[in-house]
Amino acid sequence: MAFREIAVISSLIICVLIVTTSPIRVKKVLKKTGEKLVGVKMGNLLMPSLVLVFSFLILLLMKFRELGRAGDLVLCLVAILGSAIGSEELFLGRHSGLYQKAIIGNGHYLLLSEIFRVPFLCLDKEEQEKAEITEFKVITNRKASVTFRFLSCEDCRNVLAGLDKILSASS
Repeated sequence: MAFREIAVISSLIICVLIVTTSPIRVKKVLKKTGEKLVGVKMGNLLMPSLVLVFSFLILLLMKFRELGRAGDLVLCLVAILGSAIGSEELFLGRHSGLYQKAIIGNGHYLLLSEIFRVPFLCLDKEEQEKAEITEFKVITNRKASVTFRFLSCEDCRNVLAGLDKILSASS
């Protein structure tokens, strides 16, 4: 078997495994989160679904188009990454909101214990009330930045209010 065939078949198997094990990984995540405190409206599932479909189409395209070893390898990796991102957002997106021990949104899962700072909550209360926001950033203990986006300003405010209560109670 040629390198190309091995790469495509391996990538296809990895993509299928990622998608089929996503519900199991989501159940594991939900066990760690605790009770849901603030639920938010679910985003459009079309985009993550299309990402999944196109990830598999990339591998199908490789059957008809040869791009050399490096190109083939890059396309295989893009397909794997796309299936991981699409399936996380698709399966985890249904559970978006603030939980006792975590925040879930946009395919992100972040334990509250990993939060170093929420820059928006450092603003004056007056500035917070004026702002019409649908997203906020969280700085983690590792100094990484995670952005959570919501469909409405109301959802974003509800999550921030709940997060503020939890973080101020724990400090």
